[in-house]
Amino acid sequence: MALTFAFAGSSQAAVSKAEAKCVGKVGGGAAKLAATVAKEMMKCRDADISGKAVGSCPSTKGAAKIAKAVSKLAGFAAKSCGSSCLHDPEVSCLADSHCPPLTNAQGKCNAGGTNAFDITNIGYGGWACRAILGHDVLGTDDIAGCVATTVTAASENFVAAAYGSIDNSSALSKDAGRCLSKAGKMANKLMGSVAKGVVKCRTGILRGKVLGDPAKCSTADAKVAKKIAKMEQKLRSTLTKSCSSSSLEALDICGNGVGAVTTTDEAGDCLAAAAKEVADGQATPTLRTHAARSVIEGAFPPAPVCGDGAVNQLRSVHLRLGEECDGDDDGACPGKCLPPGDMFECTCGDVPRFRSFQHADKGDSDAGWHGMPHNQQSVGLSGYVLTMSNCDCTEFDGATCVGNSSDPVCDLQGQQLPVCSHAPDSQQTCDESGNANGADEDADCWVCDAFNTNAGENCANESDCQARCYDSDWNATAATCSTQSDCPLG
Repeated sequence: MALTFAFAGSSQAAVSKAEAKCVGKVGGGAAKLAATVAKEMMKCRDADISGKAVGSCPSTKGAAKIAKAVSKLAGFAAKSCGSSCLHDPEVSCLADSHCPPLTNAQGKCNAGGTNAFDITNIGYGGWACRAILGHDVLGTDDIAGCVATTVTAASENFVAAAYGSIDNSSALSKDAGRCLSKAGKMANKLMGSVAKGVVKCRTGILRGKVLGDPAKCSTADAKVAKKIAKMEQKLRSTLTKSCSSSSLEALDICGNGVGAVTTTDEAGDCLAAAAKEVADGQATPTLRTHAARSVIEGAFPPAPVCGDGAVNQLRSVHLRLGEECDGDDDGACPGKCLPPGDMFECTCGDVPRFRSFQHADKGDSDAGWHGMPHNQQSVGLSGYVLTMSNCDCTEFDGATCVGNSSDPVCDLQGQQLPVCSHAPDSQQTCDESGNANGADEDADCWVCDAFNTNAGENCANESDCQARCYDSDWNATAATCSTQSDCPLG
């Protein structure tokens, strides 16, 4: 039993049956939407290149088909995602926080009391959807909107990769146009095969039917890997049958430039890589070639990482600096953001810092003379980060000034004290922002949530917060409440 849970736990956090069903259905709809967007965009590009219908893409008919696929995705979300509040079944919910509080506890999004539902467990309540929507996910339409936006962008990026700069003005020969059209269609089938297979694999992991790493579904799942390999071979066969060297030389395969790709092997390598990246890219977003977020990341929103282009990793007890910047999201230090892979990745490179870390596998603290801190063991490479200021040394060897300086001694400052997770950048300790009883404890971090008129205030229990009624569209009304019965129906 212990070994089974240890393996499963390292692969995917446990989710309820209802949560797994939601993400599986939405994932299936996302894969279908991706294939539809690419198919209709490619049809339109072919018509433009041949001169049959010159203009912007997608076509009116294509846009209608894409809209239908989005509508189906929304239907999957509406039917399969969410629950109703356990103690107030007239209130639909996507998370416990959507339910009215009880006297001494939070209400539960758990209709029937047997199948909990919380979108944060499957990523839809996180940074990725907030960045797209501009607000928290409140209903199933928000889930569909978040996923559809990501998937559509990824599919459009894929078409851009396959067709490059080629359009009606390129004056392609019929052979070159036929080569591009057939290669694009088969590459789209490969992308769809990857997306569909990985959705099935990941859903199996979420449901506990499959053990494994979700990030490796396309290669570790034998059935999925076999189907992907078969479709990739069909892509290469299509290129061999339909594309001559002269045809390829007239194309801008993968946006590498007209004539850059001259052989079917090169075209196959390039298109297969693009299809796999757009469908299920796993590399750091800024290091990808075609799409910063993949189709699978639309259906299974990823955790924040340095390199996704957004400041979304807040400072925590495990990541003391958090993200100060990320790519172009660098308001704190324009042009000076350190990239992924650096020791201080996604922090401002114009701020001198000092990192102290334990270099051996085992070590201990010699703080004080006795008591818990003295001889406290710590793990290898653990340590802390400090900011250096009020010195002007031109060069350091570690922490020693070896350059020119009129003031070689730096002031060091670091935030090492515990802070609450809802205010990771606070300069106050937990106790200072909480009950000030001399101890940093969880109770210091209890605050009234966004559904209260006094949101953000410290509280000891539910009675310290003033809840308010919301209408069916999640707009706050003027009415306040203590229980659900204080609010009108709906």
